[in-house]
Amino acid sequence: MEKFSIIIPTMWKSDLIYQMLPLYQECELVAEIIIISNSQLAIDDSLRFSSVNLSKVRFYSTGENNYVNASWNIGAIMAKHTIILVNDDIMIADINFLLKGISMRQEYDLIGATVNNLAGFKGLKSWDKEKGFPRKSFGCFMVCRNYTRIPEAMKILCGDNWLFNHAKSVGIIGAGCIQTPISVTIKSDPEFLKIGLEDKNVYQRLMTNKEYIS
Repeated sequence: MEKFSIIIPTMWKSDLIYQMLPLYQECELVAEIIIISNSQLAIDDSLRFSSVNLSKVRFYSTGENNYVNASWNIGAIMAKHTIILVNDDIMIADINFLLKGISMRQEYDLIGATVNNLAGFKGLKSWDKEKGFPRKSFGCFMVCRNYTRIPEAMKILCGDNWLFNHAKSVGIIGAGCIQTPISVTIKSDPEFLKIGLEDKNVYQRLMTNKEYIS
């Protein structure tokens, strides 16, 4: 059965990462957990896991903030299995059940998930790319079977748009299995919002010049 590499960029702003890591560890389909630490406190934070079995975890840190898009790129290079990009501020209701369902749907290059919407559709369905980017279904959790490196000029935002535009087939998971306060790290620093606006401008330029096409 398909195995997965969980990639988590983090600045350790959310305590939810400490709750989810043991659950990833226990999941039989998770082969490795790659934590890209974007904080100078990486060593101190990792010590919080010293009493927990996290044998699947691989830490990467340069001691500075690489930002989320570059961290995804780094994790994608390190990954040995199917890539899943996850935020550090999410809770997944049943990770084992979710990944078993995903592993049975090999027709999708990219799979996103709706968040905070328990009243939504259940299961996994196709998304017509002609409809454009589904804003509420990507970013927090993405399965990438064919990862395309994100341009270095985009640091925080629009990385998920980039992956979406390079995917040949897209699926979306419904039923709100993922809960999150959304953007805990970005909201913690006004400078991130400024960088995000610059990212959007870069992305729009790439789109206009058709540079995003493989």
